Amino acid sequence: MADLTKSIAGLNSAVDVTSNAGAASQTIVCNRGDEKVIIRMSNADAATALVTFVGNGFGAPTAVEATLEQNDVKVIQLESNRVKAPSTQKITATVTDADGTAYSGTVTNVAFEVLEAFKSLVD
Repeated sequence: MADLTKSIAGLNSAVDVTSNAGAASQTIVCNRGDEKVIIRMSNADAATALVTFVGNGFGAPTAVEATLEQNDVKVIQLESNRVKAPSTQKITATVTDADGTAYSGTVTNVAFEVLEAFKSLVD
């Protein structure tokens, strides 16, 4: 399981964003408190992908899902405390077929770009 590269979005400035090739399971490190994480997902594969952000967080954690058909591009904003595992400070994202079984397509064709939203002038 690999950590996805995350960029921090600056206020009123441009930031380089890394495109991360998908895997069956990957993580996003969120070790700065309750982060607002914006994730752009795309699917260049013919097989439909179900991306699930596993609900491991505080309060009433629930999984957050997005279905990506071929050539779909979607953006999701997550409140990290709802989905990150408290013990690791990581959000786990999986890529599967719609029924939750192993992805039948080429998983590296599902890409992720991860941004942490700007919080304050002292971050």
